[in-house]
Amino acid sequence: MVYSGVTDRDGHEWFATDRGLIRYDDTTGKWLSLVTRGALSRVRATTLLATGDGPVWVGSLGDGILRWQLSKDKLETYDKLGGTSPHNHELALCQDSLGSVWAGTAGGGLSEWRKYRFERVAQGNEDPSFVNALWEDPKGCLWVGAMSGIMIISADRQNVIPFSEASTQERLSVHVSSVVGDQEHFFIGTEGHWLPCRSRPWHQGCLW
Repeated sequence: MVYSGVTDRDGHEWFATDRGLIRYDDTTGKWLSLVTRGALSRVRATTLLATGDGPVWVGSLGDGILRWQLSKDKLETYDKLGGTSPHNHELALCQDSLGSVWAGTAGGGLSEWRKYRFERVAQGNEDPSFVNALWEDPKGCLWVGAMSGIMIISADRQNVIPFSEASTQERLSVHVSSVVGDQEHFFIGTEGHWLPCRSRPWHQGCLW
């Protein structure tokens, strides 16, 4: 089963599967299974993030977050990075427009990469423990999909707002599994179906 896929800055495709991490090199046309290489022999990869500065981040079930350095072609674990994983079960990874890397966990809430380690980001009364999805909208706001619905962190990262349905303005209280979008539209994935949302909610003035 394939859980996630990304393309790194060199054009290689990476896939997180139930059998570990796999990389496809389009220059050679070869598939490389990384599951038997060192620490990856035991890693159950679940989510991937290819960042603009090179590293590929690997979220896992039971082994926290790891980072693959393209320049060294090697895996780095958190002990070597000088920090600790925010939680053992990683469900979502995202890099925002400022370069910060965010992690959503099962039971550990939301964390941000700060000075060589992930730190839990408390969100007051809206603080979810299970974060399944992360997405930054065109205005720089971070959408956090959780078991209890969606929270939106303002672009300055100072305010947290629960997302409301467009038709009723009632808080969306469903198990959110994914959030995807572009400059025009976005969709919320919930248990059982996709929920299409209004175009450009960040331009409506009702959330910010």
